[in-house]
Amino acid sequence: MKHRAKKFKTLHAILFIVLCVNALTQLGPTGFNINKWYTQRDTDNFIQASFLRASVEIQMKNGFIFLQLVNQAYVAITKSWICHAPQHTLKHTIFLATDKFAFRALRDFNVSLVFLISYSTGSLSYGQRAYYDLMLFRSTVILKLLDVGVNVWLIESDAVWFDDPTIELSRFSDIDVITGQDGNINDNIPEGGFIFLNSTVSTRNMWRRLRLEHKKILSKLHADEVGDAGSEMLLLPKYLASVKWRFFSRSKFVSGKWYRDKKMRERAKPIVIQNNWIIGNHNKTLRARAWGHWYLNDAQNACQIPTDV
Repeated sequence: MKHRAKKFKTLHAILFIVLCVNALTQLGPTGFNINKWYTQRDTDNFIQASFLRASVEIQMKNGFIFLQLVNQAYVAITKSWICHAPQHTLKHTIFLATDKFAFRALRDFNVSLVFLISYSTGSLSYGQRAYYDLMLFRSTVILKLLDVGVNVWLIESDAVWFDDPTIELSRFSDIDVITGQDGNINDNIPEGGFIFLNSTVSTRNMWRRLRLEHKKILSKLHADEVGDAGSEMLLLPKYLASVKWRFFSRSKFVSGKWYRDKKMRERAKPIVIQNNWIIGNHNKTLRARAWGHWYLNDAQNACQIPTDV
């Protein structure tokens, strides 16, 4: 894999582009201008429409897409991430809003590559059955993208980026999957929310099997709180064994344990810090503010330089 992942050349993907030309999306020198409601009841119809076509267009220009899901409860965290992310990366980032509030909020925040599918709203936390259902939906969307040859870099907004992480892709070649490391600096825990999926046959087959097992597990869980039992991330190591994969640099891409581990902070020179290993959006926000990693004003309508340090 070079700095830019290989552009797909499959015939079905080329046919897809031809068949899905849609006047609602305008391409110009400055990139995409997409601000429409996409609320098809059938999920497959939705993700095979303008959302998927926009992803293919970015793939052809950039070699991959960044993908984020956002709902109402995550809007402020997402805005803060947008404020500090390298701005050129936003041209390659597609936001999939799962409720109207999130869609409108990002659209009003001058985010153009945002699509709506009515799926869920409200605050979801790790350990809740509803949270894992959303993760299964996310995996379904990713599989659709992989199947048409789009390379997907899945990211989450509860993180802070100090530089463009794409510069690290040049360090890898002939790799199916690259993932962040979600523990202490010497651990070996694949990060399910910061993962580059190269659309190879091996990656597609791996992701399809992982999604199927996750779906079967969730079909047997009926409580509202299920702990780790519904986590697709805990399934990831088993399935990564079937592909060529590597971790991103352990010292440059770190988990939320960085915040509470002094030795880890001394060893790491992070490009990306995940704001995880803490439950609840309120707690994530407080920690980001305490460390000077919050870039949104109190009115949540404009960016600002952190002052709560």
